[in-house]
Amino acid sequence: MTTAHTQSVPGSPSTELLVRTFLTPVHRPTPPRELAWLGGARTRRVRFDEDRSLAVYEWGPTDAPGVLLVHGWSGRGSQLGAFVAPLLERGRRVIAFDAPGHGRSDGGLTGLPELVTAVERVLEAHEGITAAIAHSMGAGATTVAMSRGHALERVAYLAPPENAEGYLRRVAFALGVDAEATLRARERIEAYFGVPFAALRGSTHAPAMRAALAIFHDPVDEDVPIAEAERIAAAWPRAELHRVQGVGHTRIARDPHVVERAVEFILRGDA
Repeated sequence: MTTAHTQSVPGSPSTELLVRTFLTPVHRPTPPRELAWLGGARTRRVRFDEDRSLAVYEWGPTDAPGVLLVHGWSGRGSQLGAFVAPLLERGRRVIAFDAPGHGRSDGGLTGLPELVTAVERVLEAHEGITAAIAHSMGAGATTVAMSRGHALERVAYLAPPENAEGYLRRVAFALGVDAEATLRARERIEAYFGVPFAALRGSTHAPAMRAALAIFHDPVDEDVPIAEAERIAAAWPRAELHRVQGVGHTRIARDPHVVERAVEFILRGDA
């Protein structure tokens, strides 16, 4: 896969603005609750490519079955920290990471193809990961990583998008970029990574998935419409969709009710 940081992004001013905005994560301060969650973690670096490494966090016995936490766009591994204690209490090991250009990991411009590669790098560096809990774009990355042979038994998705191109259109609308420039931006992003948007769609890979899936989504999520979760669930052979009111797109990753139900689902395979 071509890495974004080695490429230029030529084009008209509006096209280039859209591409760079789309590929630039927003960095926000880490709140105290997340710093507390990170306090008990073992930290390490995992190589991403020849120039960059990923910040990785691990909790629990190294020989216990592992659960991977995958954050979304402009997020960080600690955003899913509410899942750590419940999983540890049930005998699991927990692994989280910051994607390229996010949190404490290296990088600048990045995108979904690199988040997919990051998931693969972390899975390859940690034996015994059998399940994953993923938020937003992290869910899309997890699906594509599984389609490439990284087998997981159970996955829980929180507010998953089915098609990253929808986010591109929302960014274009916010910037006032017209349809023609948006099309050019999509083409440049696809060339940038060497991966078409269509190859990253959840519904493209869902029919071949063997893992059991639980999706949790707020019906009035303003960032990712629940229709996207519905498309994933309809195409995924062993999927269940839970509509959770009042948690929005971000708070869903730490809502106590969602955390409890997602952990219960992940552990259901033990029965």
